[in-house]
Order: sequence, then C-alpha cells, then structure tokens
Amino acid sequence: MSRFLFGTWVRNYGAYLLCVLLLAFSAYSYFSRNQDVELMVTGDFSHFGVSAKTPVVIYTSEHCAYCKALKHDLQQLKLDYKDISLQSDPEQFAILKAAELEVVPVVFIADTRLVGYNQQLTRQILAEKGLISLL
Repeated sequence: MSRFLFGTWVRNYGAYLLCVLLLAFSAYSYFSRNQDVELMVTGDFSHFGVSAKTPVVIYTSEHCAYCKALKHDLQQLKLDYKDISLQSDPEQFAILKAAELEVVPVVFIADTRLVGYNQQLTRQILAEKGLISLL
C-alpha cells in the first residue's frame, strides 16, 4: 500500500520536486561562482566607457529588476548616464566576463565600480563625486 502511495506522489509531484532541485542547484552554482567579486572597487575604468563627459556608465540586463530600479533611481535624480544593455551589445558582456563580472547591474561612477544595486551607497558615491547633492 505504501509503495502505491509513493508512486502516486512521485507521479503527481515529481515534476515540482525536480524543478525545485534544479532551481536550488542553479542558485548555488550562480552564487558560488560570483562570491569573490568585490562589491566596490576604485580604479581606472575608462575601458568600460567611463570618461569626463560620461562619468556614470551602467551595465544592465533587460530582464533584471535591480537594473530597472537603478535606472529609475538615476532618472529620478535627473542624472545623465550611459546605459549598456547586455542584450543589445553582446561584445560588452564579453568585456564584463573577462573582468570576472557576470552579475548585473554594474555601475561605474568616475573611478568607482559598484556591483549590484544599493540605492544608499550609489547616492553616497554620486554625492562624493559631486554629481548630485544630498539634502
């Protein structure tokens, strides 16, 4: 009897269990791959498109909620920035991958690189660089 119930359970819920296991494995491999990335680094990032004319460059993905939140925040601040979408410019993804940055958004503010989106930290660095004023 218990063998019959187990077989029924697997038939009814086996696909869900498989999806959960695949999702858990994907999350583990994604986060273990990117755990060595420093969230904030300073340096020369001119090869990523940062210049005196465009001190803010962001690398985003079209399907990333954090990327959308970052763009909305920068638009709210009325800040000019260069947006490089990885879907529309795959060569740029190769540049990020070569720098071992496989996470979006990546924000370059003058000589500072931020990985991920942290509204408070982003605004603090923008204020330090004189691009916005914190009231």
